[in-house]
Amino acid sequence: MVFLDMKNPDMDGEYCFALLQSINPEVRIALMSGGVDVRIVNELLEEGALRFFSKPFDFPSLIAWTMQRLGKPLLLKRRVPHGTA
Repeated sequence: MVFLDMKNPDMDGEYCFALLQSINPEVRIALMSGGVDVRIVNELLEEGALRFFSKPFDFPSLIAWTMQRLGKPLLLKRRVPHGTA
């Protein structure tokens, strides 16, 4: 799974998406950005991107979605203060 930031200093997300798919058409790509053209995001979603995440992220949701996509159970560990367990 690839988390692709749509705004990179060396390569734009649209080009990188196409490059990744040309290398491996089965690659699973999630898009992310703090500000991007909605038209481009929609086009890439139509071309196979799995989802778009807007920055700043809701990390618990991002982790849960990722684990679900990878087919892994989500195990959240709760910290127990020392000496109370």
